[in-house]
Amino acid sequence: MNYVVSSLVDAGYIRAKRFKNSKNKMAYMYILTPAGIKSKMQLSRDFLKRKLDEYEMLKMEIEELQRDIEVE
Repeated sequence: MNYVVSSLVDAGYIRAKRFKNSKNKMAYMYILTPAGIKSKMQLSRDFLKRKLDEYEMLKMEIEELQRDIEVE
C-alpha cells in the first residue's frame, strides 16, 4: 500500500499531510491534487462511457430477443 501511495504522491495525483493534532503520529491526510482530480474525472468519464455502451448493447439484445419471441 505504501508503494502505491508513494507512487501517487510522486506522480502528483495526491498530497500527503500529517494530521497536526492526531495522537497517532502515523496518521496522514491525503489530498487529491488538481492533476489527480483531472485523472479521476477522466477515469470516471471512461467508466461511464463503457457502462452506457454496455447498456445500449444489452438493450438491443433484449429488443432482438423480444422480436424473436413475438415471431414464434
